[in-house]
Amino acid sequence: MRIPTLDEVKAFAAANGIAADMAEDFHNYCDATGWRYRGSVIVNWRSMLISWYRARKRNALKEAAQLAHFDAKDDERAEKPSPRSASSAWRR
Repeated sequence: MRIPTLDEVKAFAAANGIAADMAEDFHNYCDATGWRYRGSVIVNWRSMLISWYRARKRNALKEAAQLAHFDAKDDERAEKPSPRSASSAWRR
């Protein structure tokens, strides 16, 4: 396999609606691993880039949903008085 240049990866990414910084991250990752994935030489970097993009997008959506869930829980906690403050008001 001929190793693609960063410009080739960016051009393919742009044609497929993938941001340039994501293409650069992909190229840097593959370059650091010697253009291997799980020990095997990457045969089709184009399909791997698309898979890389979809996985990153999926993970970002999951992370955003988790953050929204935790933010909602924090809002619920802020609205409820703590049991400790209620009991101390009773003692007074």
